[in-house]
Amino acid sequence: MNKKDFKLLKYLCEINGVSGFENEATNFIFNYFKDNKDFEITKDKFHNIIVKYFHSKDKPVISVFTHIDEVGLIVSDITNDGFIKFKTIGGWNPLTLYMMKVKFNNDKKTIGVISSEVSKNFTVDNLYIDCGYQSKKEAIDDGITIGTDIIPYSELTLLSGNKIMVKALDNRISCFTLIKLLDKLSKNKIDANFIGVFSVQEEVGCRGSKISINEIDSDISFALDTTDSFDVPGLERLDCTINNGVALSLVDGGTIAHLGLFRYIENLLKKKKIKFQYDPMNVGGTDSSQIHIAKNGIINLTLSIPIRYMHTPYSIGSINDIDKTLKVLLAILKDLDKTKLNKIYEYKFQKIIK
Repeated sequence: MNKKDFKLLKYLCEINGVSGFENEATNFIFNYFKDNKDFEITKDKFHNIIVKYFHSKDKPVISVFTHIDEVGLIVSDITNDGFIKFKTIGGWNPLTLYMMKVKFNNDKKTIGVISSEVSKNFTVDNLYIDCGYQSKKEAIDDGITIGTDIIPYSELTLLSGNKIMVKALDNRISCFTLIKLLDKLSKNKIDANFIGVFSVQEEVGCRGSKISINEIDSDISFALDTTDSFDVPGLERLDCTINNGVALSLVDGGTIAHLGLFRYIENLLKKKKIKFQYDPMNVGGTDSSQIHIAKNGIINLTLSIPIRYMHTPYSIGSINDIDKTLKVLLAILKDLDKTKLNKIYEYKFQKIIK
């Protein structure tokens, strides 16, 4: 990864984009593409960003959804002595919150630390944020009010083996991958019809994709998201790990992949000798949960990039997996035609017998 791309990835991960407060992130995406004549770009009322690239008369339309939002916090109360009470947005383990450094989305970008009341029960309700204030007035004067959103204070760090550590890798690592895919389509004038959707509010129920999937027409649609890396102590050692390529998801808590599409991808990647893996997660969900049941039903599959320590300030992922995921997406866009699309519809791609 060159310095320019690393700077882009760093900025994308570090900016604010809590579910329901994605404006900073979505404005950045919109402005990144708005002057490129190869794209038609729109922002809907929900603030989903839709980037269309139509450069083929014969190819099917493929869409990729990747959510721009991240888990975060929101101010729910300010005590008289200046401590901040909060609620979570998205899934958090209270153990990961304790003593976490946070940044408020006010004009001063105030910094604080999460601590806990003395209590027998360690829950979010027992936690508070200390910004050094000694009165409620001090907090309000700094621009902190009920409803101010909060993110972990975390800067992207390059680790050994081309790995990175930062907040919001779920799902900014996928957003970066989609940005680079669109860049490649434009730069190389690739013969394809493609729609990239940067969706909002995935972490609180896939609400953005529920809106945006009805604003586009595509023959096949993927959700590009993250999954757990099963290579850390305490987890069953499975094959789905960081630095090992994109993972194909067959079933999770919200979606069963279209079997014809699943087998087509298997065949294609084995033929092209592109490394991939299988996602063992059968709980949770992605934007696919809304995509596959939209309209009259859409051929759909989730592609996942494994990361460690999801929904924490210090998730770890691999830059190499970005490149591997790009290869997968480009291979699909270049290979898929209407004849193969019909085979996918009819489940005619069978499992390869080794």
